[in-house]
Amino acid sequence: MKKYSEIFILLMLVSYLCSSSNAFKSYCRTQRVLSTNNIIPSRRTRQSESRIRFSPFPLDFGSELVTSVNAWSVESVDSADLASKLFSVSLFPYLFFLYFLGKDEVETPKLANFGFRFLLVFVFATIPAGIASKVLYNDILANVDWLHGLSESLLTITNLFIVTGFRQAMLNGKSDKNERAFTLHSSILSVFLVFNYASSHFLASAAHVEPSNALSFPTWIIHTSSVLEWLVAMALVWQYAEYSGKSKWKGLTWGMLPLQASGFCACTFHFFFNQPAYYSLVALQAFLTCVGNTTMGIAAWRLFKQTEMSEILQSQEVYSTKTTQKKPPTV
Repeated sequence: MKKYSEIFILLMLVSYLCSSSNAFKSYCRTQRVLSTNNIIPSRRTRQSESRIRFSPFPLDFGSELVTSVNAWSVESVDSADLASKLFSVSLFPYLFFLYFLGKDEVETPKLANFGFRFLLVFVFATIPAGIASKVLYNDILANVDWLHGLSESLLTITNLFIVTGFRQAMLNGKSDKNERAFTLHSSILSVFLVFNYASSHFLASAAHVEPSNALSFPTWIIHTSSVLEWLVAMALVWQYAEYSGKSKWKGLTWGMLPLQASGFCACTFHFFFNQPAYYSLVALQAFLTCVGNTTMGIAAWRLFKQTEMSEILQSQEVYSTKTTQKKPPTV
């Protein structure tokens, strides 16, 4: 299973790089046309170029001019902002984190390791959801409640995987024999996903006292549970450090802290009905996501190094013990 998950991560990274290269080629073509015709671009033209420059996922609509739809942009019409670029960059330190967390020497609980990798499903699910919200509704993802709730429910499922994995590892005493529990929780969480989709879709159309883009009750439940589950996951990682005797696991708890702050930024932005005046919160959320993925990557690397060093010390102790036993007794 670990082998297939690593192949999945590699395919996601390759598709991301290919999409980014296509966007860059589109930008170069635009620049070449402008320089050839000696055209001084207007403000609207520069905005159009910025969409081509920064969007990693271009869409082609028949014979129309190839323009790009930025799925991670907080603005529905204007050019992609700083937040979309930071969200894109944050993927790479997270892949670095997954690489070291998945090492056998680290002994990450199986279900928790799967949960951290499952987060990639949430990340890449927001891309078609964000594109669909702009193409179909001409709005940002946060304002299309049923798409927003459906994609965010994947984050809730991710956190449940992580929490359950660390909890089972400490209750069962073994982190490698959770196949039956894994199947059970997968089934439960699949039903939970379908329920969230149905409730977000049908209840989102209910009358709002607030603005029409206010989050529905099910979507608020999804956001709140994600924030609370991440707090529980941080506490369980700290306890797992004491349980396993590997103090560097506590560093992962500190590394997860910026992501918790990122979640608070998202909830605050939604609390104020996603108003343009609070777009700076989305940029702060993206920055904290980038920082959090980096600190988690550093924590996983330090954990791997601690485990590697302890194995070297143990092998040296075994070697010294054997050599001591082989020494002939002195007369």
